[in-house]
Amino acid sequence: MPLKLRNRMYQAKYRANHPERIKQSWKRYSESHRDELVQKAREYRAANKEKVNASVRKYRQNHLEAVRASGRARYHRKRAEYRAGRKALRARFFEIYGARCHCSCGCQQTILGFLTIGHINNDGAEDRRANGKSEPLLRKATRHPDFSKYTALCWNCNSGAHMNGGICPASEVRDVTKATESYL
Repeated sequence: MPLKLRNRMYQAKYRANHPERIKQSWKRYSESHRDELVQKAREYRAANKEKVNASVRKYRQNHLEAVRASGRARYHRKRAEYRAGRKALRARFFEIYGARCHCSCGCQQTILGFLTIGHINNDGAEDRRANGKSEPLLRKATRHPDFSKYTALCWNCNSGAHMNGGICPASEVRDVTKATESYL
């Protein structure tokens, strides 16, 4: 038996008997030569674009359900990551600006679900046009806190102030009630 054939048979037998060793060996090699392997893969893909695309198309056709399931799982995972990040950003905003309503009406709302970003100068529309809506605005307000521009307000106070020229209607009602009580 020729030496090359004997070596090939020995290697095949060794691989069959020691799959974990082979796996660990390949893992060590791929970790230490990562950049080189990535570059080789890029070069191969660039040189054999049609062949790679045909292979990908064939795989997708043969494994359509698995590809769709993978896409759905990735979509839900990314959506959950986005929601968690946005929730953390809102929590960070209220950690900086205070997790209660700072309106003059004195409602003192502390439930985070009811709290919103309040614009002290009643210029929320201009701010959203300049900085973007929601997430970009939260990011700017947390990275560069500006207590003369932003505050934490509950939904009722924020909406009421918007409709009432920047003054919470509840604070007006409380002032009238106090005046009436002191009169009586």
